[in-house]
Amino acid sequence: MKKSYVKKTLSILLSLLLLLGTMSGMTAFAARVTYSNTQQLILSRLAANDILNANEVIRFARDNNGSNPLRNASTIYYGGTSYATVNGSNNTVRTWTVPFKSRVESLSFTTQQGTNRSATLNLTKLSKTLTADNTTIALAGDAVYNGAALDIVVTCDGEPLTAGTDYTLEILKGGVAVDAVIDVGAYTVKVTGVDNYDGTVQNADISVAKATPTVESYTVEIP
Repeated sequence: MKKSYVKKTLSILLSLLLLLGTMSGMTAFAARVTYSNTQQLILSRLAANDILNANEVIRFARDNNGSNPLRNASTIYYGGTSYATVNGSNNTVRTWTVPFKSRVESLSFTTQQGTNRSATLNLTKLSKTLTADNTTIALAGDAVYNGAALDIVVTCDGEPLTAGTDYTLEILKGGVAVDAVIDVGAYTVKVTGVDNYDGTVQNADISVAKATPTVESYTVEIP
């Protein structure tokens, strides 16, 4: 009889502990949002050392399926400095878009009256910002019309960058987007960092000059 009573008591205590653990934040999370091929929502819980890419969406919630919102505002920190605030809600789960490639340092929650109320997400920026001071945009070789597309060279702090991998390119001629620098005239070239780089820089002083015609001389002998 005693053993049965003790077992029953322990079972009740265990159930209470599990319930209290759930109420105190064991199920709360911030998760990255992705979609399967069938557009089904997939939530992947964040953990320390996770790498987040620019434009990923983070979902703040207080349950395992991500459907119940955190009631109070959550804060995102970069390097210990407050960067953004995600407002709380009684009805709608809030999301936040990652501005640049980052690493998760820590994620914590605060509770009030046994319910998760807000989150604190600490991140470290991994990408380098392209600026007018550290980035150069120029044409490779002579900027003279030759009928072919002229190569554009982009560097950051003296290191050459790769188009498509480190940045995307936008070329304007007379305010109109063009595919390449070919014809004679002035161009504006905009570079936007991707992956390990962020920020946008432009050079509005790129121009292609007319080719100098070659004049050949002949000697004609008159008998």
